[in-house]
Amino acid sequence: MWPRTNWSEAASPDDPSTPHDPVGNPVGIGFEPISTKRVIQTSPALRSSSVRILGIDPGLRITGYGAIDANGSSLRVVEAGVIRVPPDLPLATRLHRLHLDLMTVLEDLKPDLMSVEALFSHPERAATGVRMGHARGVILLAAAQHAVEIVEHPPAQVKKALTGDGSADKTRMQAAITSRCGLDAIPEPPDVADALAIALCAAQRLDAIVIPAEPSPAARR
Repeated sequence: MWPRTNWSEAASPDDPSTPHDPVGNPVGIGFEPISTKRVIQTSPALRSSSVRILGIDPGLRITGYGAIDANGSSLRVVEAGVIRVPPDLPLATRLHRLHLDLMTVLEDLKPDLMSVEALFSHPERAATGVRMGHARGVILLAAAQHAVEIVEHPPAQVKKALTGDGSADKTRMQAAITSRCGLDAIPEPPDVADALAIALCAAQRLDAIVIPAEPSPAARR
């Protein structure tokens, strides 16, 4: 397995120290933190009494991931970031790269459950849905190879789980994610926030964590 570059290392495809695959393509780069803080390491005591959920926001160019440990009212973000794949590579190479990097994430984090955004494509953007299907395929394959259970949630279900409103806008979702995860800032890029939201949705539906209901717009006024 090719190594994954730590987020604190400013790896570049042109850097001689960056690892490359047998055909000369840079690998193991592009993992970004959600902040300048180091990745949180959970204690054995918390892990033994909680469920670890890895949320995935699939993409051929950028795949967001976010791992949480959840137990009742307790929640901890273990690690979150993105896997970036150069868009100018052949499709098969991009899928191969995504699969390899995700396998490393799974090996490092050892989740109990993977929560993935369900496939949805607007009729006018069918080609996007097909490309997304390719990415989801290798993601599901990686989970199966690690014997990790998979659950899928459509976007409206994720929004409703976090805000009580299946049509919540981006601003409300970002605020909910930041609050529920106890973060100092909105996770960036958006793929990271989406992945954490997907993980939170799975935790709520498993009753692994209680997400307080968000006040209605009328109540906030």
